[in-house]
Amino acid sequence: MGFDLSVRNLMRGEGLVGRSPNELRWSPDSRWVYFRWRSSEAKDTTTSLYRVAAAGGAPEPLPDSVSDWTAPAQGEDGWSLDGTARVFERRGDIFVAWTNGTERRITDTPARERAPQLSPDGRTVYFLSGNNLFAVELAGGTLRQLTDVRTEDAPKPDSAKGHRRFLEEEQRRLFGVVRDRVAEREHRERQDSLRTRVRPLYLGRNAAL
Repeated sequence: MGFDLSVRNLMRGEGLVGRSPNELRWSPDSRWVYFRWRSSEAKDTTTSLYRVAAAGGAPEPLPDSVSDWTAPAQGEDGWSLDGTARVFERRGDIFVAWTNGTERRITDTPARERAPQLSPDGRTVYFLSGNNLFAVELAGGTLRQLTDVRTEDAPKPDSAKGHRRFLEEEQRRLFGVVRDRVAEREHRERQDSLRTRVRPLYLGRNAAL
């Protein structure tokens, strides 16, 4: 006999009064509904993760050791426009799940990635890590850093005044090797600046984020 997933059934028993299921969420393939609930066998007020088939049936408890990996993240954000894929955070890393049941891990780092979003065409994943925005193509490619926000004061330009400047000028004038190395270094820096797409944005040490 199937289990009637009604409020009366889920709320039955004195120990369950006022404790309705919460944190409801769908699986990516829409076959399961996940929720947190206190069952009638619970000895305290702690809730556990359950799932029930969308077609009906008895709620199935899931151990906490696998709950973070079994249940998709909450909320409606992260879906593609066509509703076939969803990007979400799980334990600080970014994942993409498709409605056909497949799933792919996008990041695997010690840092916490958060606030993932899919591009309108569903081809690019955007997410935040630290204070900056990153992007990666689902089809494969290099991880791109789109912003460079730093919580520190911008470095001050070296004026090289007085005795120090005199010594530098003497070195450049008297030692051809030093002069050539300085010129080569400055040339490389100019070339690197032309290739750099993201410019640092210094907010200062006391900036509030």
